Amino acid sequence: MTVTYDYTGKAVLVTGGTKGIGAAIARAFHDAGATVTICARTPPATEA
Repeated sequence: MTVTYDYTGKAVLVTGGTKGIGAAIARAFHDAGATVTICARTPPATEA
């Protein structure tokens, strides 16, 4: 069973979203169409 969510036009705030589970949650909301705002104590890791 596949479940899909459509967050198009929605705004989401993810706290602790720069790494780990928080980053995965932020990415999932973004992939579902949401405008995502992230806040955390540390900046995200840079991609090489």
